[in-house]
Amino acid sequence: MKTNNTLYLHIGEQASDFVQSRNNSEIRTTLNIGWKQLAEQFYTAFPPTYDDVDRAINFTEEVLAELEVKFRDESILQSDDPQVEVIAELAFNTTKTEAGETLVPQIELENVFDRFAEIVKGLPASQDVIPDDLGFAAYLLIIREVMHHLDFRELLVKASF
Repeated sequence: MKTNNTLYLHIGEQASDFVQSRNNSEIRTTLNIGWKQLAEQFYTAFPPTYDDVDRAINFTEEVLAELEVKFRDESILQSDDPQVEVIAELAFNTTKTEAGETLVPQIELENVFDRFAEIVKGLPASQDVIPDDLGFAAYLLIIREVMHHLDFRELLVKASF
């Protein structure tokens, strides 16, 4: 059963940190997967090939497998990474909170990833506004897999000041 616990996510260059807030304490879990590391390991040019993306997805799923049970009851995924702010801008149906944060539904994040996938399949990158950057592509893939495999329905993008 989902609770109102928050899971903070920071996807760094070489590792990703998940921080759980519970009972006025924080529990940190670090995974050895980051956007730069993933891009360097699996992508060689923009857009990456379908096979490159497929291998990156499989790798990410393997890394996340250990967390599926650990974070099953967390209900709010939150991040203030600069890349997640870009994803929120690329999504069409988002909601602003009173605090100025943006809620990105899982389906909207999936739609942004699908637009990236169309570029991978051959759509000219100039036909979309998705950044033509391998690091961003890797970040998008990681956060999409986190949302999907850890079953988060929305992402809370903290307002940056």
